[in-house]
Amino acid sequence: MSSHRFFEIEVTLLSPTILTHKITKTGYLKPLDHIPGSTLRGAILTALYYYGYLNQVDLKNEATEPSLLATPAYPIISVENRDFQTLPATPFDFECKLCSKKISKLRVLTSVLEKGLYQQVELTADCPEHGSMKTLYSKLLARGGKKPSLNIVYTTSVAINKATRTAMRGMLYNYEAIAPGLRFWARVAFPDHIVSKLEKKFEISIGRGRSRGFGRAQITLLTEHEPEFTSLPTTFIALSPLLPLKMFTWGSCSVVIDVIYGRTFKIIGGWDMAYGLRRPIVTAVKRGAVLKTKIKYSEHCDVRTFLTMLSHGGVPVKYGNMWLTGFNVLFPLEEYLNMRGDIGA
Repeated sequence: MSSHRFFEIEVTLLSPTILTHKITKTGYLKPLDHIPGSTLRGAILTALYYYGYLNQVDLKNEATEPSLLATPAYPIISVENRDFQTLPATPFDFECKLCSKKISKLRVLTSVLEKGLYQQVELTADCPEHGSMKTLYSKLLARGGKKPSLNIVYTTSVAINKATRTAMRGMLYNYEAIAPGLRFWARVAFPDHIVSKLEKKFEISIGRGRSRGFGRAQITLLTEHEPEFTSLPTTFIALSPLLPLKMFTWGSCSVVIDVIYGRTFKIIGGWDMAYGLRRPIVTAVKRGAVLKTKIKYSEHCDVRTFLTMLSHGGVPVKYGNMWLTGFNVLFPLEEYLNMRGDIGA
């Protein structure tokens, strides 16, 4: 495992940004509520290459053996001059459909898992007044159950005929973009040789339409985190999609998954710039899943660095000759609860 330094960062959108969930024949619709980890990582690497901090050999090395890793970036909510970081809700977070009362069973889950009573965990909850509650699993929440709201910019553009340099009939494209000004938080694992070249603030380009001025953003390096684990956590929350579903390994350290509470879905692994190919569609567990695990490591493994890596970029997964990044970002349960707090407050 190469030497890394771990940072919390803030991403501020400087222009409308197209991070699309749905592509149609007429444009890009339904913006994402986050910046995927692989997208953020690719934007940082592209910016560092543009600024001359990395060369083509460095980019090729990152394609064949990823060392710069990033978590997904989630919105920051500002309420009464206070900032709140949003996090994906778990299958044990619920909301009443009528009165919007919220309940979390995560604290109850902890004691059940410690006793090994996995089969006695209930994935339902009832409102005292209105009965059955709906799950908030995978939705973004901050302290007190606050939810982020994205300001959306709607734009329409027309394709230009390169020969006549005029608009082409029937070629209108619609875009739904996130408005500038929104801030996101994320964590990044930087290799030592890259950190020494970084400014505290630098610009990147995110998403589609960059040639038209979309996707300008600024990264600010905030707190640097040192590996400080004194004991091995066994219960984690997935802050990103999770795969594979049983075990993943980095160096001589591994996470062995005993139980997962979550749901699977299909996801595209992204675009591989080195090979110019779309990465495969894979089956992953949705963000917000709860994991009961064992951490296994050899005497050659720096387990504290490995655990810090889990919460600052996750563990890449190799499919064929391609690496999938932005997966397997895990927060220990206590750290997750300290950041998010009680959603029912």
